[in-house]
Amino acid sequence: MSYDLLVPILPERKLSPNGRSHDASKAAPKRRLREFVRVWAQENGPQIARPFDHVTLDVEYRVCRSKTLPGDIYYRPTDPDNALASIKAAIDGLVDAGVLLDDKRTNVKLGDIDLVDVDDWSAEGLRFRIS
Repeated sequence: MSYDLLVPILPERKLSPNGRSHDASKAAPKRRLREFVRVWAQENGPQIARPFDHVTLDVEYRVCRSKTLPGDIYYRPTDPDNALASIKAAIDGLVDAGVLLDDKRTNVKLGDIDLVDVDDWSAEGLRFRIS
């Protein structure tokens, strides 16, 4: 059995592992992403017995690669390793929301990390498949 949760947000560019940001400047973007995912998952997550304690977590990183808007702060990676590194706070938000029991390797097996190009800005976000 699997459940999908589409969270309509991307990590901020400062959370890119290739960024040259100081760790202190990453604290606020991490906090914002974690809190957004927590609230979204609590309100829109699977309405069944939770938390899930032994799961495979697949992630679909949905990005629109059209012309970037001025002042755009969101990170659109081109490789799965960087995508995964940028969403650590989002996975922590799933734990905070009570969707996952914990994000330790004994509880969560990371599955596929897919980068999906979408045609419209409104389709961007992170889709978590919990199975």
